[in-house]
Parts: sequence; structure tokens; C-alpha cells
Amino acid sequence: MIVDTHCHLHFPEFIEEHEQLINSMNSAGVVAAITVCTDFNEFEILCKLVDKYEQLYASIGVHPNTKASARCSSDELISLLANNPKFIAVGETGLDYFHDGRRSRTFQLPRFETQIEVALQTKLPLIIHTRDSIDDTLDILTEACQAGLRAVLHCFTGTWRQATRALDLGCMLSFTGIITFNNAHDLLDVAVRLPIERLMIETDAPYLAPVPMRGKRNEPAYVKHIAVHLAKARGISYEQFCSITTANSCEFFALNQIKQSTTDLHTPPTDLSKVRSV
Repeated sequence: MIVDTHCHLHFPEFIEEHEQLINSMNSAGVVAAITVCTDFNEFEILCKLVDKYEQLYASIGVHPNTKASARCSSDELISLLANNPKFIAVGETGLDYFHDGRRSRTFQLPRFETQIEVALQTKLPLIIHTRDSIDDTLDILTEACQAGLRAVLHCFTGTWRQATRALDLGCMLSFTGIITFNNAHDLLDVAVRLPIERLMIETDAPYLAPVPMRGKRNEPAYVKHIAVHLAKARGISYEQFCSITTANSCEFFALNQIKQSTTDLHTPPTDLSKVRSV
């Protein structure tokens, strides 16, 4: 059983293919996927998806690269989160200096701070996007993490020094298909050295398809290739890797139904008919 902790199944690339994607998830043993918001305008389609498919959950937030004029008030964010119990996280939010350098910070930082405040207030986990900005991001998170913020650095591509900073703050680190690329030796070393209880995996679909699917449109079923690669690199079985990282994901995002199912499957009851399925 695997969880894809970050994808975007509500994006236009997946229109009218959701049944096929869910079937592929089931075949690959992917028991849940979190489809992550980038703009409040996506709320309606996210609601439709999570209401229709048991395996799907969602976040609500504003991506740092969403247009500067995009709305992001704390009151509206809290209202949207309260609208549906399957919205289980805030974000994705953070800082992205890739296109405009630190000039982007002018409009990105206030939205980032708003979403940090909401995550603290609601006690929901925060999904962090960082690109060319990890050190600044960690500086900003320091006080909030000390106040109890739970955060994951999604699509982590930083150094071991940056990883240890994040660990010291209590953050989780999540890895995408980048970890399977031939030129990702340093990043793979970080993922291998990381305490496994702080590690999660994701596709970031439709982007960053892992080897051997590289070059194709990504989807949640492909998260199994990331699991295979990291299990081998860490010298443990695929089953053990999936069990631990799924437990990590369920604990972090409070996916209680899946967590209970995992427990049931690892501790079979006397009457096997009582084993719950997801």
C-alpha cells in the first residue's frame, strides 16, 4: 500500500480521465492521493473529485507562482477548509525564486505568511513549495515550527545541510521522480541518509514522471517506481519501505481510515472476513 502525497489530478491534463487514473492507482496499490491546490479558483473541481472518489483527498491554498493578484485571505481560506472534511492540508505555498529571483518575494511572502498562520490556527499540515529558495523558506518557517507548525517540504531537492535544518525544525521531506534520474546522485544520498520516519514520496503529477516513465505525463500510479528505487537504495524490501512511508503519510495527514486499514492488514484478525479494505 502506497500513498501519493502530492499530485494535481484536478489540472486540465487529466480532464475526463479520472476513472482510468483511479483504476491505475488501484492496480498499483496506491491507496490514496492528495490532489494539491494552487489557487482558490480550483476549489469547486477539487470538491467534486474528493466527493466522488474515496481514494482522493485535497488541500486548499495559493501557490507562490500564482498571479500576484490572486486572493488569499485567511478568513476565506479557513471557510473553504471547513467546507469539506476531505480537505486535509493547507497549501501548496512557499517561495519560488526560479523565474524572477528574490523580486518574487514581494508578493509571495505575504501569502506564504497568511497560509502559515491558517495552518497554525487550524492545526492542519502545511505543504511547502520551494524552488531556489530553501534557506529563505526555512528562515521563515523557524518561528512557526517552534510554535507547533507541521510542514512538509514537497519535491525536496536540497542539500544534506538544508535537509538537516528542515529536520531540526520538525519538517517532513517528500521526494518525487527526480530521485530516480541518472544525475540525482547527491539528492539520492540525502534521501538514503534521512531518517525513514521523516520521509514521504509523491509524484507531483502531471510533472516529473520517474524512470522508467520519464518523458510521459506523470500520474499517481507511478509513485510505485519511486518506492522501488528508494527501497533498493536504502537496502530494505519494497514492502517494508511502503509500509513505513505509508504510515508516515497517514500520521502526518491524519488519514485515519487508511492508517487503520494498514494496522488491520499487518495484524490479521482471527476472522479474515473482518479485514477492512480501502
